[in-house]
Amino acid sequence: FALLQTELGDVYKLSFLLSSERDAVLSMTISYLDTLPVSKDLNVSKKGMLFASGEFGEHGLYQFERIDIEGVTATITSRQTIAASAAAADSSGKTLEDSEYEFYHDERSAIKLCLDIESQRESGDGNEENNDDGTKIPSAVFTPCNKLKNLRKVDALQSLSPAIGIMVGELAGGEVSPQIYTLCGRGPTSTLRILRHGAAVTELAVSDLPGTPGGIFTIAGQSTSDSSTPPHDKYII
Repeated sequence: FALLQTELGDVYKLSFLLSSERDAVLSMTISYLDTLPVSKDLNVSKKGMLFASGEFGEHGLYQFERIDIEGVTATITSRQTIAASAAAADSSGKTLEDSEYEFYHDERSAIKLCLDIESQRESGDGNEENNDDGTKIPSAVFTPCNKLKNLRKVDALQSLSPAIGIMVGELAGGEVSPQIYTLCGRGPTSTLRILRHGAAVTELAVSDLPGTPGGIFTIAGQSTSDSSTPPHDKYII
């Protein structure tokens, strides 16, 4: 399968049904997965993780909660499209090639054809298709939702892109160095961020010392036989 994303952020799963020799595509199925911030790249790892490189704002790391979504979310198949194109060609007097060309090159024709598929599915005019396990394919009409249903956000990588405004000044009061105020992102992901001079420190371990030491020093442990590897500090005095 492959993942596709629209300019609005809707992510779709595109599945292919291959022949027994795996040299030809028999049909395609596209299903609505979730709605994510617009991304430049979507990368799927072998461990079931999805990394979305955000076009605006922070990048996101997601885990698949469910990948077999054809039976539970909005889905449409290429067979339904071909059948609806043939029905539209019969009713309008056009050829099947002309009807398919309008579907792929004219947005209004594509919307009308999808609505025809939906109406035929609701009326039971023979254009209904089931999954391989016999379950009914859900409606192709869906409402985008900001709440994730098939993905779970695991981590985020902060980004200042795009910085649309920058101001430097000591506005906090009482600080030695001025701060950098930046306006980042676009739309609902836009943020106001404050940057300060210095290096970030990550606390890995805490150990209480008796009393108040006047000085703290570290010394290396026993050196290894490999002289090319510098010894690491092992003791604290």
